[in-house]
Amino acid sequence: MVMLKSLKQSDIDAIIEASGSGETAGAGPAAEEAVAATSPERERVYALVERLPREAQEELLALMWTGGPQNRNSFEENLEIARKTWDENHASHIAEQHSRLPIYLRDGLDRLPAQQP
Repeated sequence: MVMLKSLKQSDIDAIIEASGSGETAGAGPAAEEAVAATSPERERVYALVERLPREAQEELLALMWTGGPQNRNSFEENLEIARKTWDENHASHIAEQHSRLPIYLRDGLDRLPAQQP
């Protein structure tokens, strides 16, 4: 059964709010990358994610991947992958996606009930 054990809805809401309006989403990869590297939204998301316990960061990363457009894995499969990458900086990776993060997280949450038995 899929369940977020460490990540709270209030954490998700705060991260979505910190992500901003997503004004650069769809502007093209080069434009998004240039803005993302220095944006205050990226820094806010990074700070929020960095403060989360490791288990919550792993759940957040798995949720982001589950809601991503190229990912067909289940939340459990994504969580297993996130746990195997313990040596990587999840906060940095998640913050880099800040312009699309609200969409990915909402889509990931929408997919969770469909994956429960």
